[in-house]
Amino acid sequence: MTLVMNPSKLIATQFEVIAGKHADNVAIHTANGDITYRELDRTSNRIAHAILNACKSFPERVCLLFDQGADSIASTLAVLKLGAVFIPLDAADGSDRIHKLIDDCEPSALLTTTNHENLARKLAAGSVPVLCVDALD
Repeated sequence: MTLVMNPSKLIATQFEVIAGKHADNVAIHTANGDITYRELDRTSNRIAHAILNACKSFPERVCLLFDQGADSIASTLAVLKLGAVFIPLDAADGSDRIHKLIDDCEPSALLTTTNHENLARKLAAGSVPVLCVDALD
């Protein structure tokens, strides 16, 4: 049996269709305000470009170290837009477990926010680029 992928059924593709139709509608409610589909799409594109710029080759796996929130959602979309696999990490799991996950999956990058930057850099130990998505230009 041959598996044939239908690009129109990919999550990233479906999101872009919805974002195009409902650009000014609220996609995410946060404590800091609402984020529209247009803003979420632009943010995820900016993160995807940052991943490409930081990686030595096209990313296959990207670790995500976030609290729940808009940065996590935008980063997940960014990874999916690149056709890569995302590996969610939980800071509550402890350094040993997270370090083992990073070693096992050999990610191309580790995405986080500035409030987890120190932990992310310690866990990555210089082996992969660490990108703080809330501090991107």
